Amino acid sequence: MNRILPLLLVSVLLLSSCSQKVYFFEADKLENSQLENIDIKVNGFFAGDALDYVVFELDVINNTSDSISFDYKDIYLKIDESEIILPALNKNDVIHEVEERQLQLKREKRSRDIGNAISIGLDLLLIGSGNINALDAIIYSTETAAYMLEDSRAHKLMKGSLEEQIQYLNDWIIHHESVPPLTEDSWDVLFDRQLFDTRADLIVEIEDREFAIPFQLKTIEEKVR
Repeated sequence: MNRILPLLLVSVLLLSSCSQKVYFFEADKLENSQLENIDIKVNGFFAGDALDYVVFELDVINNTSDSISFDYKDIYLKIDESEIILPALNKNDVIHEVEERQLQLKREKRSRDIGNAISIGLDLLLIGSGNINALDAIIYSTETAAYMLEDSRAHKLMKGSLEEQIQYLNDWIIHHESVPPLTEDSWDVLFDRQLFDTRADLIVEIEDREFAIPFQLKTIEEKVR
């Protein structure tokens, strides 16, 4: 993922004499009218906005007598019955991106917090009216997002060391998975961060069945200072 364009955004904002507002992704789970399978149960929850990514928790219960298998390619967000599909991210690609980001920070000899703030991506919208340093606003947005994830296992993706971020990605992000008979398991699913105000379905395909978990996606506003 290109991390050069966000630097241009910072440069533009530093020339601006505007106070800032920061916009975050949020998703409220809706009542699911889909009939629940007795043998396989799938549930999902919104876990937080991590600035570069949005995080959903996925829980699967296997009440059958056989193992069930699926992977990240079987999971996606379908936006408002449109043609927009957001596929779940490959955790190996995310790990590579995190490692590359850390290397860039070392080369630039900047602190981790400032570096992560600069690399949040163009999907973080900053708008405003008054005198505020744009870089301070971006750092503030990073701290706000970390606070929003504080009770989530994904918190280490925002605030952990490189080792903690990679451990979280390895331990929790869905990849190629198998659920044995009469057991249940839970993972986190990452998607590229985009801001929407619309209905969407978290789609999970398992054993030739499609499970749809409805959410209302929202863009919420946080004022800086």
